[in-house]
Amino acid sequence: DLSEKTIRRYEKEKKAFSRNVSARIVDFAKVIVTGKEVFEDETLFNEWMQTSCIAFGGKKPNELLSNSEGVQMLLDELERIEWGVYA
Repeated sequence: DLSEKTIRRYEKEKKAFSRNVSARIVDFAKVIVTGKEVFEDETLFNEWMQTSCIAFGGKKPNELLSNSEGVQMLLDELERIEWGVYA
């Protein structure tokens, strides 16, 4: 629920993000950093994020970014991929 337009508005108004929004931004950043490290290629990571995955019941990884449970599922799956345990 955090659009690019909202981020730009906060930036323009030099307004601080709420605690919840800040936590979401940090979660999102963790997924991006971890994904880039695991895949060692931003393009491959982006493709993975947009491809349906059996481990997520056929959902695309980017569909799980809307809540903290989904973010944790992504981080767990990225860790499994890093260790060669594909689900």
